[in-house]
Amino acid sequence: MDTKIANFHGRFGGPVKGKVYSNLVCQFWLAGNCKRNPCRFLHREELPTSKRQLPTSKREIPTSKRELPASNVYRRTPKQSKTSNYAPKSSLASPKKPTSPNSISASNDYGNTSMQSLSSCTEEVVNTECPKSSGVITPATEPSTKKDLFSMLAQLEGHTKGISGIALPTGSDKLYSASDDGIVSIWDCHTGQSTRIVTLGQKIGCLLSEGSWMFLGLHNSIRAWNFDTKTEYTLGEGNESFGLVYAMVTSDDMLFSGGQDGSILVWKGYNEKLKPFKLAASLKGHTAAVTCLTVGRNRLYSGSTDGTIRVWDLDTLKLLYLLKKEHTDVVRSLIVWDEYLLSCSLDKKIKVWGCTKEGTIEVVYTHDVKHGAIALCGIHDAEKNPVLLCSCNDGCIRQFDLPSFQERGRIYSKDEVRRMEIGPDGLFFTGDALGNLSVWKLAA
Repeated sequence: MDTKIANFHGRFGGPVKGKVYSNLVCQFWLAGNCKRNPCRFLHREELPTSKRQLPTSKREIPTSKRELPASNVYRRTPKQSKTSNYAPKSSLASPKKPTSPNSISASNDYGNTSMQSLSSCTEEVVNTECPKSSGVITPATEPSTKKDLFSMLAQLEGHTKGISGIALPTGSDKLYSASDDGIVSIWDCHTGQSTRIVTLGQKIGCLLSEGSWMFLGLHNSIRAWNFDTKTEYTLGEGNESFGLVYAMVTSDDMLFSGGQDGSILVWKGYNEKLKPFKLAASLKGHTAAVTCLTVGRNRLYSGSTDGTIRVWDLDTLKLLYLLKKEHTDVVRSLIVWDEYLLSCSLDKKIKVWGCTKEGTIEVVYTHDVKHGAIALCGIHDAEKNPVLLCSCNDGCIRQFDLPSFQERGRIYSKDEVRRMEIGPDGLFFTGDALGNLSVWKLAA
């Protein structure tokens, strides 16, 4: 316990008085005969979590503010680099609405098989309090021997340019895909065949499905379809100039859209029959295009081409934090998982952000993926273990066990996978820069 405290005191507090600690592994412990108690050198634990004595933590979150019991203390390991000193240790909770899915070491031989029955199958700006947490991490030292997570069901062909959005609306037997070619394709989930093509004649930046609504991010406008009422609306046409919409996310009765000009427009429910959405606010701050948006713990997180992440309060729509200087290139993807924010960038880094006891947000772990990172997705495997998927610009989706970040496999694509989406019943969809749309199934 003392050793664990010593190894993260530099990040979360001062050292224990009267003790001198080292980050070197104890050679006597490695030989199996260390008799010092306490020992000032590190004893690396390799026992299963169920047999390990976990340290208690003073960094607790109120039960009302967390989805699962917190277990997220960080510990330095002796062989990690300065930028990769920490990794989370906990059974991470699934996001309320995962934005991306998973697959691993799957076949790279794309066939035109049937889709089967898919329908069944920092810089602190405002000092606000962050949730706090506790736990430990054990670094992975052995290669993973776990089996592949996904098998391919179908390769859907038709788009001629990169996939910019994938959606399988709740209760629908139709899969929707949008592309840079200006086309929305509608696929039958039972046959895997295209049933309809909607040509918009302009580049589509993103696609979002929420309840009975579907939204398309276009240039200076958002196209909204309502499946229940069979009606169509255009948001922002002729009134605003924000460029191509690259990212959208919803929260309660609000729709957030990230524009090419760096603004985040906030649309609220207004009049269901005449004008279902009204522009309520424009969040300014980013100096370049907003590339990704996500919502979690009553906050909106935005990533941008300017390399920064901004954190906004959903109640007041005010800026809480500006997270900068950690990423040195475009921030491409953000997800909120348990009490962590995960980000990835073309700077070849995945970063895990957590809250400190002072109430600020800072990077608690950095993972190098050696290639530009494009998209993140969080899932659980068949054993309910948390798995992070990261698509990179070398055409691979890397799969990491959490919290160790041990790579357990890859899935290969003909080009970089730009979009990943989780479906019901273990379905997973990927879309690459060439317009290939793939359907996968989670292994039982």
